[in-house]
Amino acid sequence: MYEDILRFWMDKHNASSSESSAPTEVVQALVRYGPTHPHLYGLVLRFLTSTPELLTRHQADVEKIPEHVEKERIIPPLGVVQILSRNGVASVGLVKDWLMGRIKEAREEMQIQLINSYQLETNAKLKQVAELEDPMHAKVFSVTRCSQCSEQLDLPSVHFMCNHLYY
Repeated sequence: MYEDILRFWMDKHNASSSESSAPTEVVQALVRYGPTHPHLYGLVLRFLTSTPELLTRHQADVEKIPEHVEKERIIPPLGVVQILSRNGVASVGLVKDWLMGRIKEAREEMQIQLINSYQLETNAKLKQVAELEDPMHAKVFSVTRCSQCSEQLDLPSVHFMCNHLYY
């Protein structure tokens, strides 16, 4: 039903381009109904970038929508770029700063994840080294078959610290 309200104002604008209040009504309806119906943001963004005149008059609104969409995690950044690229009116430069911020955040998040994985791996290796250096706890090899050919291990056999055994 809320989408129908937006479409009513959009159709009213398309029927008579001189109707200047219709796009404003669309934005007001988005403010009113958008928080409970997030799918409306993409629809309004597409409408406001449908003609150069609309984009010029509502550029501030168009710049606010991606910020809100990102904050509420409604549409991914690539989805916003796809919406803007559908009609050829809006350029990526319109949301360049916003996109650069998203890319920077993604890079920082990836770096944090890499650092955490490296720290976990380092801690595991340090624990393994500590276990190998401890003279009170000898490493016991209980495998009786070769890791390569699965035959019975007889002396001499080679025992690797990775628990593989060969003869």
